[in-house]
Amino acid sequence: MNKITLQLLTVICFSIILASPQQVRCAPQTKEIKAVPIRVDSIAVVPFFKGKDIEQINDPMNKTLSCPLVGLCFNEDSFKPGSEKKVERFANELLAKKFQERLVPFEEVIRTYEGLSIDPKKDTPRLVAQKLGRALRIEYVLVGAVWRYTDRIGENGGSTKIPASVAFVMYLVHVETGDRLWKKAFDKTQKTLTENVLDAKGFFQQGARWLTADELARFGVKEILTDFPAY
Repeated sequence: MNKITLQLLTVICFSIILASPQQVRCAPQTKEIKAVPIRVDSIAVVPFFKGKDIEQINDPMNKTLSCPLVGLCFNEDSFKPGSEKKVERFANELLAKKFQERLVPFEEVIRTYEGLSIDPKKDTPRLVAQKLGRALRIEYVLVGAVWRYTDRIGENGGSTKIPASVAFVMYLVHVETGDRLWKKAFDKTQKTLTENVLDAKGFFQQGARWLTADELARFGVKEILTDFPAY
């Protein structure tokens, strides 16, 4: 993100604050538990949110869970419509293999989610996740937010003018307490091996080729969930 784009995004975000100063202030953090192996009997993926909190624009993992939905911002130019739904689908596919019947089917999640009463000025991703978890009568929820998702411009095996770029964060939240038990972010713009020798392993894991945004996002979800503490 260049300086001009960041400034524009900041102006847009802070205009939201000025419009409703009392509603968009991020709430204090609830307790964060050090990630340890967690036995899960029931879990669901909350429909992913768009954006990150504006108070910590350079530290998206810190307060996004505790910021009212109206305070989550993203750059329209860096976000393909429906991108958050793709990332949540990738997460569901991987967790379905891991938890099988212990993962609530996403169709049921969506039906329940659509029946919730949500106030964007007051409700945070954490509160929405807890509402959904209680309605589903489950223990844990995976919460995610996507703030950048742009596709490559150019050919797969040839020259690429602009590479794919994807950024999102995931959290594991305990429904009853709201405690954040785990968090991890993926923020990557694909580079060639010569541009980033230190990431040679990641380059070859990605197929040693230019990826689409969907391919990069799927790779990112798999990478994030490799150290998911729930089993």
